[in-house]
Amino acid sequence: MQRPTGHVRSGASGAGARDPRVTLTYTRLRRGTANALFSGMNKQTSAKTSEKTPDISSIQDSVQTLIGQGGEAVDAIKAKVESVTGDARDKVTAAYDKSTTFIKANPGKAIALAFGIGYVAMRIRTSKLFPLAMLGGIGYLVRRNMA
Repeated sequence: MQRPTGHVRSGASGAGARDPRVTLTYTRLRRGTANALFSGMNKQTSAKTSEKTPDISSIQDSVQTLIGQGGEAVDAIKAKVESVTGDARDKVTAAYDKSTTFIKANPGKAIALAFGIGYVAMRIRTSKLFPLAMLGGIGYLVRRNMA
């Protein structure tokens, strides 16, 4: 099987090797085409840039405005996060206080409740339906929060 002319594997020699004169001519042709393309592009680009020169002060004003708006947005987000974390901390503290007072008032009921919750959780966890139940629960929570 004969290879097409101009196609050479690296390191090939003999009948399939490319003639060095053809390679040199091909390389010069490619470089000349590439140089012509690049020189034309440079002429077009330089003509476009000479037509329009951006006003530096307007760009600086735009950047300063964007920085100011970004700072305001960050401050608003910080305030919202602090508000939400404060509310969550208050709710967790209230639930903790309520549970500790229940445990101190009813230690037997607390132990029975803990045992019951642990037993049910263990039975659910070892069930073959656990993955399906988890997906259903997650789906329910997502749908409830989206509505």
